[in-house]
Amino acid sequence: MKLRLLNLCVLLLLTFYAKSQSELFEKPESRAKKVVKTDPKYKNLRDEQGRRQGYWMRFHPNGNPAYRARFKDDIPVDTLIRYYKNGEKFVEIVFDNNNRLGRARFFSEKGKLIATGFYNNMKKDSIWEFFDERGRLRSRETFENDLQQGLSEIFYDSGTLAAEVLYWEGKKQGLEKQYYPDGSPRVYINYKDGKFDGAYTVYYPDGKHEITGYYKDGKQDSLWIFYDALGREKFSLMYKDGVAVNKDKLDSLQRQEYNLYEQNKERFEDPEKYMNNPDELIRNF
Repeated sequence: MKLRLLNLCVLLLLTFYAKSQSELFEKPESRAKKVVKTDPKYKNLRDEQGRRQGYWMRFHPNGNPAYRARFKDDIPVDTLIRYYKNGEKFVEIVFDNNNRLGRARFFSEKGKLIATGFYNNMKKDSIWEFFDERGRLRSRETFENDLQQGLSEIFYDSGTLAAEVLYWEGKKQGLEKQYYPDGSPRVYINYKDGKFDGAYTVYYPDGKHEITGYYKDGKQDSLWIFYDALGREKFSLMYKDGVAVNKDKLDSLQRQEYNLYEQNKERFEDPEKYMNNPDELIRNF
């Protein structure tokens, strides 16, 4: 299968993680250069304290709407809609009667739904789901007070689970499990406060160990063993503070395999870099 380039889904995913209330209502680049007719209810009023009140509408320089919203004491109420410069909807947030909880839907510039989730007081909350432009679920994340908190899942094209891990206050904690497309274990990594810490295991598709090792405070540590497909040890290395202290003892073939591992190890360690195409995780290694 031909590898796909990362598309807008991943870029927008990173945007959503950082999106705040002020960013959702930032001013367009400049006033609209075209003369546009607007509904008279959009008055763009502020009270004596400078707070936005009532219906507001801003425009992009090309005359297309930038956003439509209604405010009460500078807080968005009812429905908020933000647009791309081409006129397509970027985000729509529908608020509840208390104007605290908002159901959000994000779209690509082609009009495809690429994310759904909730805002609580304009901070990301509860479960968010992210899709590619073909409508396939790519990840499911849990937020609290704008930080990832709870279970995070990444999915293959087929919909099967590619990776799962827990977050605490925006940092990975505990065991992260990565899987082959058939559901068998591929990599198990332990985290502490967002850093690798603890046992690390890579598996062959049949379940045999390929690599076993250990991390301490984000650095490779202690004995690492590399196995062939039959489960036999090929070579081992001792690490201290992330450095292999005995790699000079490897023969030429072992050194070649070690160098290959070093070049590709981030494929094992950070599946989020492949969120839009998790299938690429298991290729070319």
